[in-house]
Amino acid sequence: MRARLDRGSTLVAAVGAIAYPLALHLAPQVQLLGPIVAVLVIALLVRLMLSSLERPYKLLGAVLAATLVLGAVVAGPARMLRWQPALLNLTLMCACAYSLHRGMPLIERIARARRMPVGSHNRIYLRRLTAVWGGFFAVASALSLLGATVAPDVWLRWNGLGVYAAIVLLIVGERLYRIRYRRRLARDGLLPECDM
Repeated sequence: MRARLDRGSTLVAAVGAIAYPLALHLAPQVQLLGPIVAVLVIALLVRLMLSSLERPYKLLGAVLAATLVLGAVVAGPARMLRWQPALLNLTLMCACAYSLHRGMPLIERIARARRMPVGSHNRIYLRRLTAVWGGFFAVASALSLLGATVAPDVWLRWNGLGVYAAIVLLIVGERLYRIRYRRRLARDGLLPECDM
């Protein structure tokens, strides 16, 4: 039953994520924004309940969901959906910052969940990488907040293309840096312990 709910909430979240940009384009003709906000919030809450995340992360997700609902009621779904990317980036920034402050860094958690080997040297690397992603989400959130106040086409260019291009650049840059980092570890004889 739990696995079925998890798959169902994943499907609902995927449909909501695809429907979100379409609804922004069709908003003047079709009143889809309210139902899409509801679908996204329900999917988020179900995923949170089923997840094995620690309580602070679940609380952070619940605050995001409550903010989306409150914003949709107070400001209206159309305006709230323009603020949603900033809220999401802010939530991810908070998750990175919290993981650096308490417990295991977020990127190390992801590496361990994917069963990647984590040695003593790459713990420092993964901690720094978590800080880099936290900084990225802070900048992306600020740009999304600024974008919500400008013309819709400018907002759409950043949130529909710019942020994804920036993510790709960050991932490619990290991969290139990781090659140099591994070479240095190999030179120092540390690679078998902390292969990444």
